[in-house]
Amino acid sequence: KKYEDLSPSTHNMDVPNVTRREYQLIDISDDGFLSLMNDDGDLKDDVRMPDGEIGEKINKLFKIDEKDTNVVVLTSMGEEAAIEAKEAPKQG
Repeated sequence: KKYEDLSPSTHNMDVPNVTRREYQLIDISDDGFLSLMNDDGDLKDDVRMPDGEIGEKINKLFKIDEKDTNVVVLTSMGEEAAIEAKEAPKQG
């Protein structure tokens, strides 16, 4: 969703701090969480598998096609969500 707000230029505005990080998908747990690894080798396993088209794409790339898969995670206001999946670039 996109939200817009008009305010005078003299007022201070609060905006969310949004970060976007790409992780390598290591595994998908039986309870629907993604096991992800960042570039430093640190594991993260608290991001839920998304519903809908993105979840289907992650499942297809990782489990059916057995491709190395990267997942993009957006973080904002204490919430995290996987928003994109793509085949990882070939190494070497």
